Amino acid sequence: MTLNLMVLHYKTKKLSLLVAAGLVTGAMVAFKHDVVAYTAIAIVAGLIAHHILARTMEANRTSSLLVRLFAYFAGTVTIVVSLLVYFAIKSGPNMLQDLIVFPLTDFRFAKPESYPSLLMRDRYYKVQMGEFLH
Repeated sequence: MTLNLMVLHYKTKKLSLLVAAGLVTGAMVAFKHDVVAYTAIAIVAGLIAHHILARTMEANRTSSLLVRLFAYFAGTVTIVVSLLVYFAIKSGPNMLQDLIVFPLTDFRFAKPESYPSLLMRDRYYKVQMGEFLH
């Protein structure tokens, strides 16, 4: 949905679509907060790239970019803060452990996601050790 709203924004230049895209991005926090970060980074990069590459004759181009960024983040922050307050009230001190400490320290051991090596010698050693996965 966020992508569709961004495409519509680029076509129509309506700030309300940016706010809506921000609201949808913020709502995604309840499900996958890492994906939200990647989405927000991509949208900000897209807005900046569009701003740089657009050949519009606006008097104050920097302020137009700031307005667009503010519109997007206003929607995002509204939902994110609401969800953070809700989860802080419901889970209390466990929220820090579950959202920050565990993913940074233990998650890689709980759910290992190995990636194939680009170096052939690493593959050779894994075959010799019996650890090679197809």
